[in-house]
Amino acid sequence: WNLEKKQSYKKQAIEIHKSLAKNNDYLANRLDTKIKEYEQFFIN
Repeated sequence: WNLEKKQSYKKQAIEIHKSLAKNNDYLANRLDTKIKEYEQFFIN
């Protein structure tokens, strides 16, 4: 994974998270957890 792909993946995940948050708090919370895990293990 190059940096550009990582940034694109993160941006897409955030957009999905925003959409889900409006409709389903449970799924939004699960995705938020996954985004944090992704940031911890792949960004750093």
